[in-house]
This record gives sequence, structure tokens and C-alpha cells, in this order.
Amino acid sequence: MKPLKLTLTICIALTFTACGDDDDDRSYRPDIESLKTSVSGLNSDLEEISSKLDQLTTLINAEQPTTLLEDPKQDPSPRAETPLPVGRIAFESNSDIYTIDADGKNLTNLTNHLAGDFKPVWNLDGEQIAFISDRAGLGKVFVMNADGTNQRLFVESNRIADPKWSPHGGMLVFTAHTGPDKDGIHIGGNIKPTFLAKGSQPTWSVLGQIAFVLRNESEDIYVMNAHGGDPIRITDHPRDEYHPAWSSDGQFIAYTTSRVQDWKANWEIFVMSADGTNQRNITQHPGNDRAPTWSPDGKQIAFMSNRDDAFNWEIYVMNADGTNQRNITNDATTNDMYPDWQPR
Repeated sequence: MKPLKLTLTICIALTFTACGDDDDDRSYRPDIESLKTSVSGLNSDLEEISSKLDQLTTLINAEQPTTLLEDPKQDPSPRAETPLPVGRIAFESNSDIYTIDADGKNLTNLTNHLAGDFKPVWNLDGEQIAFISDRAGLGKVFVMNADGTNQRLFVESNRIADPKWSPHGGMLVFTAHTGPDKDGIHIGGNIKPTFLAKGSQPTWSVLGQIAFVLRNESEDIYVMNAHGGDPIRITDHPRDEYHPAWSSDGQFIAYTTSRVQDWKANWEIFVMSADGTNQRNITQHPGNDRAPTWSPDGKQIAFMSNRDDAFNWEIYVMNADGTNQRNITNDATTNDMYPDWQPR
């Protein structure tokens, strides 16, 4: 506005100078004097408008500073909530195998068979699920694709329990009752399984170690190498410890324990380092919480709980430190049990 006013004033002044130098034509002087008076009034008006525009600009800048969005601490936009865990969780429900998204959506029945199907476990690449089934005899291991197709017998031995995949996904470790001298942990696939060690509930870490449960005065958790040698006891408590579950990086083990809480025994989820140190309770609930399984990124744990109804089990998910515990199945008519989180 100021440059415009200055240019206009200079042009008018030059015009007046040119007219004033014309001494031969004085008939225009009364009109020129009138024009000078009008222009003088116009300049006054322009100065007033310019002053008001300057004041308005100052007010606008004061009310909407340009630094508002440049400083993240002043950003008034709402922050997004931490996203819910992703991936699929397989679980057993009323003797069938289901999967569900980790946020509780897209429930899918994979088996839908007249025989009982139990305890699903994903292989390492998340493309196959092994499970216990009674369809070809009591407690045999079947395998299917992640969408439930191509269901087939995988281990023919009877009375198998607690199958878990090897880190490479081609072999299972499990508990089997095959005779007085070989009841315990076996390794096998679609060939005759091999006895490994006494114990139950084995689970294989990505680093090649096997955690398992062995009973002495009580049930405790041990760790051994994949050949069955050099077992190390990592829990030692008068109360039983069950369901060891490795984190995806092999650094931590979640497990179930019936240690006394608030002067009464109930099942809780604990987490410890892989060597048995730093044992801590992460559920701390008067209901029973069991069978933990880790998310692929190690930030979440799924588990089964009957905290809402003593006669009804549901699948819950929580942060790895025990915060934000939530029910993702929410069905009072079925028992939803033994979750296993898809690795990828």
C-alpha cells in the first residue's frame, strides 16, 4: 500500500509540474487548483486507509502466530491412540480351531469337524497350523494351512499333547505317552517321533533352546538344548509353574504360576528373563489367567482367562508389561482357550 501511494503522489506531482510550466495556456489554472485540492484530500484518505490496514495486519498476526504449527508442543490437533496389535491369534473353542484378528475382529472357524480339535500352534512362517485331533484316534497331530485348507495327519502317535514347532518349522516337539520309559518330550514330524527327555509342555525358542516343565516336589520350568542335554532349572517355587512361552527374540519367557497371591492360590501370568532372573507378575487379577503367547514384536501377550465368569474362558490381550488387559473374544456361550499368536 505504501509503495502505491508514493508512486501515485510522484505521478501527480510530475503532472502538476508539467502543467505549471505551460505559461502560454493559463485558462486551465482554475481547474488545476481545484484538482490539487481534490488530490490533497485523496492523499489524506489513502494515508488513513494505509494506517488502518497496518493496524489490521498487526491484529491478525497477534491472533494467529505463524509459529503455532511449527512448535509440536503447541500443536492442538488430537493425537492418535496407540494402535491395537496386528496379526492373527489361533485358539481352541468348544473343540474346534478358530482364528481371530488381534483386535478381536474377523473370527473364523477353521476346522468345523465332528471330532475334537485342540491346542493350535502356528509354524514359524505363519502359513501352517498344527493341532491335536481325535479324528483318527485319540490325540494325534494334524496340520492345515492358515486358512483351514489341506487338513492332514502329521504325527501318527497316539496321546500326544502340547505340540510346538521347531524354529525352522519342519518338526514338532511335543509330549507323548509311549511307554513307561519314554513318557515325556519327543521330537518328530511325519516320521516316527524320537524320545528326547522327561517332562512336558516343551516349547522351542528361536535360539534353539527348549523350555519345558518337569515335576520334582512341584512343577518347575527348565531349559535344555535341542538334543535334550544339559537341562537347567530356572524356577524353584513350592507352587507349580506351567505353560512356558518364549518371546520372539528368545530373551524372555512368559509362564503360568499358581503362586499365592493375597493369601489365596490362583493362576497368574509371570514373565522372567531366559535365565530365570527378574521374575514378575504382570496380570495381578483374582481371576485365573493362563497359557500366555507373545506377539511377533514382543510388545503384546495373549492369554486365556476366566476372570469374568468362573465357568467361561475367554482370550485376552495385554501389553508385555501387563497394562491394557482386554477381552477380544467376548462370548459367554463358548470356552475360548489356549491362544497362539501368528509369528508373522
